[in-house]
Amino acid sequence: MGDWLLSRKSPNLACYLVPTLEYLGCGAYDVSRRRFSFTETTGLSESDTHVPTKPPATPLAAESFDGDSLAIEAGKMMARVAEEATTLALSPVQRFACSLSEFSNAEELRCRLGELSLPAKGDFVVYRFQTDVPGKFHAVFPESSVRSYKLSRKNEVTDDGVTLYVGSSRDFASRLLQHFGFGFEGTYALHLTRWVPESLRQTQIVLEYWTVRNCNQVRPIVLQTLEDYLWDHSRPVFGRRGSK
Repeated sequence: MGDWLLSRKSPNLACYLVPTLEYLGCGAYDVSRRRFSFTETTGLSESDTHVPTKPPATPLAAESFDGDSLAIEAGKMMARVAEEATTLALSPVQRFACSLSEFSNAEELRCRLGELSLPAKGDFVVYRFQTDVPGKFHAVFPESSVRSYKLSRKNEVTDDGVTLYVGSSRDFASRLLQHFGFGFEGTYALHLTRWVPESLRQTQIVLEYWTVRNCNQVRPIVLQTLEDYLWDHSRPVFGRRGSK
């Protein structure tokens, strides 16, 4: 039967023979000998030979680790990530200062952003928002019960912190529209113009950002280390650490 199946123009069909025979309870496959052995059917009725039996459990193919080897291999992986991260080429830091009072709608913000020659869609950008009074923004942050849009997480305020948010994006212009409050309500972002009161609309907000050159040649886990380090260093008032 195996030869007949292989003679068909779809050799992959033969791969189903042994699993099918095992499922029908006709025998068992010896992995070490690579041989299928039929079960003796003497004394069984025809109906007995066709009763499916539960196939034997297949051992997991994943490599097994003890505690030490798992820790060692994890350390090796992180060492490789660290080595790759140190070779990344980033643009010089770019800064953009503004206040929320400058933008009453999305079109005004787009015009302002258009003057900045922002990184193109697809470029990997790491960025942060900063202000001299993060505690004031933190104090007026609305609770989830009184808003319909999805805000980034509220963190603790640190005494020496000036950072509102740290993030990364491959569509930077679109992401900025979301953060300033002119994007889709269902996307987690700062949505600043939706909740910041008039008393803070004149407050200066500084956006800093870095662009990774040749980002498509870099592993995602290496790119993520940039945002994670900036998050740990800046301790932002809003947002969560790690990949979203």
